[in-house]
Amino acid sequence: MKIVKRKLENDFNELMKSADTFPRFIEQIRAFIHKYDEMVIWASIDFQRDTSNQKYEDRLKEVQRDIKPLLAACKKRLYDICLEKHGEAIENTRMQTILMHQQISFSNKNILIRQQEDEQINRYIQLIGSLQSMDEEAVLIHDLTALLFESDEDVRETAYRAIDFSYQHHAESLQSIFSELIRLRHEKAKNLELEHYVAYAFMELGRIDYTSKECMRLALAVQKHIVPLKEVFQEEQTRFLAKQQLRPWDVRISPYSDFQETASTSVESLLETVGIILSNLDPSFHKVLKELESQQHLDLEGRAYKASGGFCEFLPESETSFLFMNRTQTFDDVVILIHELGHAVHHDLMKDAPDNFQQIPMEVAEFAAMTFELLSMEFWHLAIEDAAHVRRAKLEQFRLVIEFLPQTIIVDQFQEWLYRNPVHTVKERNEQFASLRDRFDSNAIDWSTISRWKGEEWLSIIHLFETPFYYIEYAMAQIAALQMYRKYKEQPQQTIEAFKTALRATRTHSVKEVYALAGVSFDVSEHEMQALVCFVQEEIDKLQQLKNH
Repeated sequence: MKIVKRKLENDFNELMKSADTFPRFIEQIRAFIHKYDEMVIWASIDFQRDTSNQKYEDRLKEVQRDIKPLLAACKKRLYDICLEKHGEAIENTRMQTILMHQQISFSNKNILIRQQEDEQINRYIQLIGSLQSMDEEAVLIHDLTALLFESDEDVRETAYRAIDFSYQHHAESLQSIFSELIRLRHEKAKNLELEHYVAYAFMELGRIDYTSKECMRLALAVQKHIVPLKEVFQEEQTRFLAKQQLRPWDVRISPYSDFQETASTSVESLLETVGIILSNLDPSFHKVLKELESQQHLDLEGRAYKASGGFCEFLPESETSFLFMNRTQTFDDVVILIHELGHAVHHDLMKDAPDNFQQIPMEVAEFAAMTFELLSMEFWHLAIEDAAHVRRAKLEQFRLVIEFLPQTIIVDQFQEWLYRNPVHTVKERNEQFASLRDRFDSNAIDWSTISRWKGEEWLSIIHLFETPFYYIEYAMAQIAALQMYRKYKEQPQQTIEAFKTALRATRTHSVKEVYALAGVSFDVSEHEMQALVCFVQEEIDKLQQLKNH
């Protein structure tokens, strides 16, 4: 790592020799940042692929201890020079704002804190990657989660309680990690003379298109228009399961989730199925999947000591992606892989545009992925032979979209509370999460026999630990994706072209401008939300009516 550190310093010194040239200096800054950002990203990817590998763990620690602080200091100096020497030459006012935010967030005061924050996140990832049931025949959390799709309630309940018990066993450590993360993040904000971390996070994430007020307005819209539709689905689930009230281990079971398919019996069959869907949606999308395969940039199987969840990382120097997920051998695998490939296609489309030092806005990243999910539904008949199963799969997709939207609001409002009230107890934290569930979600779930987990289930949400405030974007993106699906049903080819045009503009336009290029609204009005919910209801009704034909 000493060699890498010396190389970074030499590259920086060489770069500084052209500080007076414009725009050449700007292009060289981009190349420098992309090169070393990608090195940091690879260290994280390798560790998450095998959290038990000591070499990967040591390398990640060295990168976070020796490279990231130095790289942060270099970025800070480069952004300073850009604004001091070339501020007037930079005509793009959005780029100026982003540079100023980056300049502030990379403050030297926070370099050590960033390193300490990374250490806590690593502890969380490592701990979660090793979670398993506490009985004699230890079962990985990943495999327990797959059992929640089983029709036998005893199997589901046993698996759910095993997950709960595993987290409870490590709750003290997990809560301790999170408390330290809150303390560190609050300290970062105070070092910049900001009132709280909420302001810091908005700045660091490049959120210059909306504020917390817009997030609350969206929360209330979801509460008013989406939760009633979720309650309708839950009533169907309750009748289907012949129960008086749903329990937490029932949420994945519905009248539409019970269909047999073989799309994910192996990685090969999964890739073949998704490849067929993408080639019909747009051949260029399938090309991206084939490129990732040839680069061996796909890690799809679940296994011991592999981190949970899924992601698709953009590799800025290589201008490609790495896709990571945990296959469960259900149709969910198809949807998740398509979601992550939405990110990869997004990366591929935007790679030729200058980045203006703008990170990929999460609101656009998730818009790409969620739109991919919905548009792919038009070709699910190529993955599922039985027409009745296709109908049920689409209904289940709509149900899951509606199921998830309130969750995005709960997590976002939870973070607003956490970081505006950084001095709080673990008990208060858990009570707040449970309270937000009561406020922004339906009351269809009976938590009486596992009430503690109602307030602690947030421990399993990796975003809260690793990428704070990354969650409301899912709601914004999902609502935009539903608008895109409505457009696609009317004008498929024009919609695909507008979608690609919008994604190409990711790093040069605002979030609102990207959405507008795609032909959808970012600030959804009351009327637009009502119309969108009516569209979703009509699509659901059409699918349900097919049952009678």
